[in-house]
Amino acid sequence: MVPAGDIKKFIINCAKFILLVLVVEYAAGSLTGYLFFRQKTGKYARMTHVIQKDTSDIVIFGSSHAVRHFIPKVFEEETGKTCYNAGARGQRIMFHYTLQKLLLERHTPEYIILNIDENWMYESEKEYGRIGDFNPYYGKNKEALHPILSLDDPLISYKLALKSYRFNSTLVHIGKYALQPQKDFQGFMPLKEGMSGPDDPKLKGIPNSAFVSSSEVIDTNFVNAYENFIINALAAGSKLTIVVSPELIFEEDFAEDKSFKMMKSIAAHHGVQVFDFSDDDDFNGAYHLYADPNHMNRDGAALFNGKLIDALKESGVLE
Repeated sequence: MVPAGDIKKFIINCAKFILLVLVVEYAAGSLTGYLFFRQKTGKYARMTHVIQKDTSDIVIFGSSHAVRHFIPKVFEEETGKTCYNAGARGQRIMFHYTLQKLLLERHTPEYIILNIDENWMYESEKEYGRIGDFNPYYGKNKEALHPILSLDDPLISYKLALKSYRFNSTLVHIGKYALQPQKDFQGFMPLKEGMSGPDDPKLKGIPNSAFVSSSEVIDTNFVNAYENFIINALAAGSKLTIVVSPELIFEEDFAEDKSFKMMKSIAAHHGVQVFDFSDDDDFNGAYHLYADPNHMNRDGAALFNGKLIDALKESGVLE
């Protein structure tokens, strides 16, 4: 039989060990958090700016098409209103809905522009995983973030109670962009080179669309996120516009895509205009305006922005 004194000693040592682990965890998490929120460049710096600081009149959301295709300076010069590009590469509607939700809790832009991609309503495990980018913001935004983050992980609230868990995947990012700052222009990240033509090497083995989906099953969570993005913008008093970027190679079945048609239908139901440039002849086949098969270069973006702003003014969306 183990002496009572030894049992008591064992329990005390276990308690000390657990306390030490918790202290180290809290200290490590706090230090990483301190460094995280002081980043000056990179995707998290842009997210933090939108969530905590931005007060722009015009805020643009979307994937890499938004990041590469919308130039805030052009909007500012043409409208006299401040503008920020809140696009995020590789992200789809769950991310943008979440980012918009956090922004609207603090600031209501006069105008919100959402650049959509045709397959956003289809199932995608990657999209659920990528909303983990919001883990570092959980502490002060638990009420807003929990319903979204728990879609991918029902136990997320327990994990995020640990500060180190919130930031454990950001250390490499913090170090990388501290050593190699990532330049952007109010969120816009231009591409410079143009393609040579239909025989350009960049076209080999690359699908026409950047978002070819492995699934054609509609995900109701994505549908709800998209509709709620629209509802929240309108309820806040923002003027919402949905945009489809130009395509280098336009295929007729693009407009008939099930996901794409659903997004257009939902927008129309809420009285939101969709400005679709996917089949615009100024861009289809204009290889010199594209840096790669899916993204325009700066010249293409400037031309696109000019045409979009003209269309917004003519329609009365922009005053």
